[in-house]
Amino acid sequence: VDLLCSLGVLRYLQGRHDQALRYLQKVLSARHDHVEALSNMGNVYLARGDVSLAIGCYQSAIQADPVQVDAISNLGNALQLAGRLDDAVGMYQYALKICPINVPVLSNLGIACQAKGLPSRAIDAYNAAIDIDPSFSDAWSNLGLSLQSLSRHDEALAAFEKALSLSPHDSRYRCNLANCYLELGRLEDALEGYKAALEIDPSSHDFRLSCAIARLLYSNCCDGWDLYEARLTNAVIAALDPGHSVRRGRWPVAQIRPPASVFLSCEQGLGDTIHFCRYAKYLADQGVEVTLRVQAVLLPILRASSLG
Repeated sequence: VDLLCSLGVLRYLQGRHDQALRYLQKVLSARHDHVEALSNMGNVYLARGDVSLAIGCYQSAIQADPVQVDAISNLGNALQLAGRLDDAVGMYQYALKICPINVPVLSNLGIACQAKGLPSRAIDAYNAAIDIDPSFSDAWSNLGLSLQSLSRHDEALAAFEKALSLSPHDSRYRCNLANCYLELGRLEDALEGYKAALEIDPSSHDFRLSCAIARLLYSNCCDGWDLYEARLTNAVIAALDPGHSVRRGRWPVAQIRPPASVFLSCEQGLGDTIHFCRYAKYLADQGVEVTLRVQAVLLPILRASSLG
């Protein structure tokens, strides 16, 4: 049984999730309360994006062994992904009662508190993690994010720089530092940070989008709009058209002629949608058939407007 469990863990670490599940299920067929198998099955489901199944596995592992800190912490992570922040905080606190010096759990508690809109509690959790392990770079970077949310920019910059000194090749830390510079109006420093992040991870659409926004904010429109196309590959935008039934493209208005049909979809905030809907009227006045997809809350407003 233990050999089968080890094989399941190995396949999980190799990213071969289906094989991992088969091995772990064999373990559980022999011993339904095998804590390691249940916990690792939760890890596999979480890696596959099956959050509800992961939660069930972790809960079963904890029922079999109520002091299994890894399962408790992982359950907290899964609950956080499911948006159940209060429950996640409760799990992290439970894990810390068992092991008060668990640095990753303290850091994850900070993340959950920040997501709940409690930056001061998040800062306390990150500082506790750093007091135990000053080399834990994630805690430093997350501390910077919480400090930045409170406009404590000098302290945030110091935290981001400390994280980078510990892990200089982590592109996330460089992007976080650049975002802070941008918020302070230090454009050149921000652009240098985004450039460094993209050199480490050139495939990151989020970094390209952040760089685009920085350039657009400071009127570098040519480069900014080109980089801004990265948003079209963002998972949030892709979710607007999951079947990819609509051809995405960028067409100069001068090239759109009747009897063309244009589908204009919302992709960001309510203000952005209202702003860009005015172009739909311009096209409609030229005889182009325009279909709008907007947030439901805006439908009464737009129907009552000249777009109605």
